[in-house]
Amino acid sequence: MARKPPRFLELASTAGRDAATAKVPLLECADGVIVESLDIARHLTRSTPLYPAGDSVAVDGFIELWCETVERTYYDVLRAGCNAEARSALAAFITALSQLEDRLWQQRMQRR
Repeated sequence: MARKPPRFLELASTAGRDAATAKVPLLECADGVIVESLDIARHLTRSTPLYPAGDSVAVDGFIELWCETVERTYYDVLRAGCNAEARSALAAFITALSQLEDRLWQQRMQRR
């Protein structure tokens, strides 16, 4: 965001960010302001009745893998500057999705 709205900068400052480090995503909630993708995903997951009781390790593992691998490779596809970069980034994104699917499958098999 080149021109950040004043309200966004105000919220970012309550989370300890200045104008230069204030970045999206940012979530304002009853507990305060959350500024990191992984922390926002955890907050949203835990604040819903859909969160599986007693399975926080599996859910946290999924969220971490998504934010650190899948999300990063997705944005690499969007930022690609040419077709060759886009093809390479897309291959990495597909690999990340495959790794996520493998992990979910392994967790499912372990529960049986």
